[in-house]
Amino acid sequence: MFLSIAVVLALAVSIGFNVWLFTRGKKPEAKKSIISIIQTKIKDANEMVTLRSYFQGIASDTETGKSLMGIHIPATGRKFLAVYSGEILCGCDLAKIEISERFDLNKIIVKIPHSTIMNITVNPNDIKVYHQDKGLFAQAYKLDDQNLVIASSIEEMRNKAVSEWNLLFRSDENAKRNLEAFVSSLGMDAEIIFMEEENQEQELKEPEELEAISINNNLEAVL
Repeated sequence: MFLSIAVVLALAVSIGFNVWLFTRGKKPEAKKSIISIIQTKIKDANEMVTLRSYFQGIASDTETGKSLMGIHIPATGRKFLAVYSGEILCGCDLAKIEISERFDLNKIIVKIPHSTIMNITVNPNDIKVYHQDKGLFAQAYKLDDQNLVIASSIEEMRNKAVSEWNLLFRSDENAKRNLEAFVSSLGMDAEIIFMEEENQEQELKEPEELEAISINNNLEAVL
């Protein structure tokens, strides 16, 4: 009986040792597999929306009217004023990421581009025309004219999103947290590095440098 117990124990130790050797030999391959999964899943996402900003804009236009030989012609001016609401989406282009392994550490380095404004949408049902007036000899604002005024206002919102509201900086912070959490869920650590762009037009300011936003602007981080 003691002999059979000894044989069983020896067999168990042998199997355990062989399993340990097998799994030990598989670790680099497993790590490579995890990195491949991370790269595939991130790139498959194509784009990552990391911040939404809801805003209200004012679209206005004033034309003083026509003039002849430097003399203003009365009743040829017109005015237009509308209020609308919209949504700005910021995020990263994940198709451009670069992933590399940090040697001797359970860590990968992920290089991603800085956030950009991916889209600005306006709900046509939210556009409210508050004032529209014209002189006796002026042409009324047509739908195309109104759309041009609103489009110009939306472009101002885009510029404010970068220069005043600091949305791209906040979007970058969200992207970094999201990717770190994703890689961590697969059992590895991540070091997120933003790619430097040579002719980068957008300036990312630190939060303490932000100026107060004068219009209603609600921010929502997309996690």
